[in-house]
Amino acid sequence: MNYFIIYCHPNEKSFNKAILEQVTDELYSTGEILDICNLYSSGFDPLLREKDLQQIHAGNIPVDITKQQQRIKEADRLVFIFPIWWVSMPALLKGYIDKVFSMGFAYSYSSKGVIPLLTDKQAIIINTMGSNYNEYEQTGMLHLIQKQFSVGIFNFCGIEIIGHLILGDVIRSTPEQRTDMLQQVKQYIHTITLTRS
Repeated sequence: MNYFIIYCHPNEKSFNKAILEQVTDELYSTGEILDICNLYSSGFDPLLREKDLQQIHAGNIPVDITKQQQRIKEADRLVFIFPIWWVSMPALLKGYIDKVFSMGFAYSYSSKGVIPLLTDKQAIIINTMGSNYNEYEQTGMLHLIQKQFSVGIFNFCGIEIIGHLILGDVIRSTPEQRTDMLQQVKQYIHTITLTRS
């Protein structure tokens, strides 16, 4: 199965990077085919400018966008690894979605409404956050985060979310707790890879 991993964190020594390494190690061990995009080192420009919109609407998709769209086309499953900042994703990833998940590629419209175009894709999301998981759950913020990504973005494009793992209290965690979290990630990915569409 082909996996396209979209990783977004500016610190190469972050816990998110350790998660990325854990995920790739686990997927490689099961013989999966991986394509990895480190957004911060990729040079991808996240700004959606007027000229970009004009070209997209004219069907003349800019090269930087078509390259990313091709990577998505070739994947069976997308894996997103990023921190939760201000109850959402990093701005670079938001800009990536704005540009790459464009109308005509990820969705279209008809007289009956939205037509999802990525219905052959599945997605796994792994997030970290500095906040406490239980507090976010009790205030309803956790549900809002999950709904934003599942309903607002991926399901809208026809992508099936087959896993969403959120790890809380990362900033205050001990080395032992982080080791436990990485083991949780490993088991999580292992279980998902056993599930074939």
